[in-house]
Amino acid sequence: STYATAGVTGVTSANLGAMNSALAVLDATVTDTLPEVQAVVSSYLVILAEANGPLDDATPGIDVLAGQYLTVGATVAGGLNVPGLALLNDVVKTLETSGVDTVAKIDALAAAAGRVVMTAAGSVVTPALGLGDLTALGITGATSDNLPALRNAIAATPDNGSGVDTKAE
Repeated sequence: STYATAGVTGVTSANLGAMNSALAVLDATVTDTLPEVQAVVSSYLVILAEANGPLDDATPGIDVLAGQYLTVGATVAGGLNVPGLALLNDVVKTLETSGVDTVAKIDALAAAAGRVVMTAAGSVVTPALGLGDLTALGITGATSDNLPALRNAIAATPDNGSGVDTKAE
């Protein structure tokens, strides 16, 4: 592959699309050297390792850092606060790699996680936390009928996000 020819390690046919997704959104000035491209690939490999669906965590004790999300170009994810990042990482662990194989998918999940945490903080959230957000995060049982009650329940948690920083919460 072009990556291997350039000396970049870790790119396979299974993750090539994810790597290309990252390079497509990043400015050329942050991917114009071998170490920079390798950093993108290495960071994306951490994200993909966390997304192992129903299997036991392949990397227990290791969560994706905000900087790793930023390195792959996922700026929404990289900009999350601590509880938002914790919620995002908790959700990523439940997904298959296909759920995080583009930067756009990662940032959509991050935006949903951010709306949950902002709702908990009592912030005005635009757009408001919706069914699509909860569904994307893997929250089951949410309907248009109970969405207002769910929003109120989230808003009633501690403003610091500690009551919504995992999928189970």
